[in-house]
Amino acid sequence: KIEVTINVTLRGAGADKTIIDGGGFYFDLGNGEALVEGFGFTHCNAKVPGGWNIASSGAISVDDTYGEQEKLTIRECRFFENSAEYGAGVHVDGSNNGGKNPDIFIENSVFEDNAAIAEGGAIASYGRVHIKDSIFLANQARTGGALALSYGCTGVDACDITNTVIKKNHTTGTGQYEGGGGIFIDDCGFQCLSGLKVTSSDLGFGASEENTDYQNLPEDVLINDGGAPWNRYGWYYNDVTFTCSKGACTMP
Repeated sequence: KIEVTINVTLRGAGADKTIIDGGGFYFDLGNGEALVEGFGFTHCNAKVPGGWNIASSGAISVDDTYGEQEKLTIRECRFFENSAEYGAGVHVDGSNNGGKNPDIFIENSVFEDNAAIAEGGAIASYGRVHIKDSIFLANQARTGGALALSYGCTGVDACDITNTVIKKNHTTGTGQYEGGGGIFIDDCGFQCLSGLKVTSSDLGFGASEENTDYQNLPEDVLINDGGAPWNRYGWYYNDVTFTCSKGACTMP
């Protein structure tokens, strides 16, 4: 991995022209900002330093050793066929100890055919995540086939997904605390139940479709409600808007 510790703009010639094949980027920005634009990432699986939840990540890693409020924007990138233990495309470190978790902005990007062993086939994040105009297709993990969100998502205004496609993602875990083919939302520590707002996005089952090949399996959303078993939600449709808060999600 290429380590980045200063404010920087990394701009490729386009996701189909500037392709990182193996390796990727490791960001430790303190309170700084960075932009990654116009790259393709494939076959990335790099070990990075850190605790248990950042033991192995894929193409882009964001460290948060001291609880800084760093900002990373990923724009017009493609992540395909990457692998990891957590977050095969992007892994964001963070904390539940009251620190300032990173803000990650994903814009006009594609995550396809990425695989994580544990959580977050495409993205595993312990920071605040803001995703718009992007596609998550055919990613897999034991929990959170496309997205695994925690810590930083302290409410519906902290993490958001807008005008985004999340389809054909699936999980390999079968336990009562595993699943969430599209999205897994974990708790955020200190008895806090994480939240998320999804706006005008397409999930696995279209309202007028009889063909269910585009479903996220075994369900669209798994959310930790602090009890057992956790809450599961499926059959969200196209152009759907819903919120998740305090361990529960609204139905379409």
